Amino acid sequence: MRRSAYFREAGRLSDVFGEKLDAVKEFLAADPELKAEGAYDKYWELENQAQAAAGEWSNFCAKERPLIEG
Repeated sequence: MRRSAYFREAGRLSDVFGEKLDAVKEFLAADPELKAEGAYDKYWELENQAQAAAGEWSNFCAKERPLIEG
C-alpha cells in the first residue's frame, strides 16, 4: 500500500470514529440521565458503534502500517 493511500484510509476511518463518538456525546448531552424511554439501550447502541469504528481504525493501522511502500 502506498503511503498516501494508507493515510487517506486511516484518516477516513478516524473520521468515521469521530462521527460515531460525536453521536454518543450529543445523545448523552441531550439526556444525561438516560431517562427517556429506550434511552439506555440507544446509548449503548451508539457506544457500541463508536467502539466498533475505533476497532476498525486500530486494526487497519496495525495491519497496514508495516506494509507501507514509498
